[in-house]
Amino acid sequence: MAYFIVETEEQLQDLEPQEDSFIEVLLGNNLYHPKLNSMIGVYYRTKDKGYILPISHSETFSLPVQAIKDFLAKHTRLYCLDKKLVSYFLDAENVVDLGFIIMNKENKMPEIDSDPLIYREFYRNFSHGPQLNRLIPIVKLYERSENIYQNIVPYIGKDNHWNDFTNSMIKAYKRVEEVGIVIDPHKFEDNFQFVNPKFSIYKNKIYSSYNLYNLTSRPTNAFNGVNFLAINKDDGSRESFLPANSMFIELDFEAYHLRLIANMVQEYVGSTESIHRLLAREYFQKEDISEEELKEAKQLNFQQIYGGIKEEYAHIPFFDRILKMQDSLWKRYNHHEGIHLSTGRWLKKNENLYKQKLFNYYIQNMETVSNVTILNKILDVLEPYKSKVILVVYDSLLIDFNSEDGKEAITKIKEIINNEGLTAQFKYGANYNSLKKPHYLC
Repeated sequence: MAYFIVETEEQLQDLEPQEDSFIEVLLGNNLYHPKLNSMIGVYYRTKDKGYILPISHSETFSLPVQAIKDFLAKHTRLYCLDKKLVSYFLDAENVVDLGFIIMNKENKMPEIDSDPLIYREFYRNFSHGPQLNRLIPIVKLYERSENIYQNIVPYIGKDNHWNDFTNSMIKAYKRVEEVGIVIDPHKFEDNFQFVNPKFSIYKNKIYSSYNLYNLTSRPTNAFNGVNFLAINKDDGSRESFLPANSMFIELDFEAYHLRLIANMVQEYVGSTESIHRLLAREYFQKEDISEEELKEAKQLNFQQIYGGIKEEYAHIPFFDRILKMQDSLWKRYNHHEGIHLSTGRWLKKNENLYKQKLFNYYIQNMETVSNVTILNKILDVLEPYKSKVILVVYDSLLIDFNSEDGKEAITKIKEIINNEGLTAQFKYGANYNSLKKPHYLC
């Protein structure tokens, strides 16, 4: 084809599907959350040439969305740079996420300077417009997508064996973030500074966005100036977040990393008692532990896990097994110039890692595997209920709970957690700041 804009279904039918092609969803405005966005077209790139499949642009005719979906479905495999974003607009079962492949090869995402000058000028002057990209010349949208493609084309075809997990991860976090969180707009304005409320807030509901492309695979979640994983617990800002249903219920995993490590090194397996208390008995060599001693034990535990195990505690069986695990990881890491993490991704050797830091990274990756596994199971269980998971914060899940779902839903969630060899404390509250442990959920 001599042209690069495919404006009619006849032209689309003449376009031969090619494997190892790349797609990018063209949004109404790249700064808006995908839940509040629209798809104005699709950039489709074969090995030889790129095309714009327009849906809604001021300079082109429009293709039916279904015609584009039918064309893309003819491919066994397509590549994109952010499958979670693509899945908001297209059926993405045959799409491979290049972001994870790049992280696997480079330990970081590339810095891509892809925006043409006129594109930047439009965003500098009119960034608030939800349909801004419809006004930018189509040739400049094409140029930008071509620039992106040239930066990522070396990774196309370099698939990895852990794509099943990444698909599961994408599915889980998309299902959470697309629900949104109700806010008190006045309290929210008093406590948070966002770039533009329109980018992520609609009808008093705010949408978060999980970034899945991190060194340890541990997701971050900051969007439109709000870091959802670092909301202060002490300044009242959490009062800004409200349940759409009856109440919030938070699942806070007890000694999460300790429990994951214990399961891995086969220590305290099957015990539902607090690992902090079990280790306190080792520290103080007695059965009955006071609250003060328990508090001290928690501090000691965190020091051993994250700062390195002190010689005076190395004799404790749990810590002895951890030391052996650390030695084994470090040996494999150096011998193979890197190491496969629990998610399956390859952590390439780099000069900034030392034995303790490698262990910490490994545990964070284990946390991600556990979170994704548990999260998908809980989301499936809650599917017929009105209650929804709305936030994942490392070692806790926040549920917008509907009282009509009753204790049955909570019981099913507890069973999932226990079956994974974990324990969790349940808290409830009328807002995110007032969470406390209730008697009837103990």
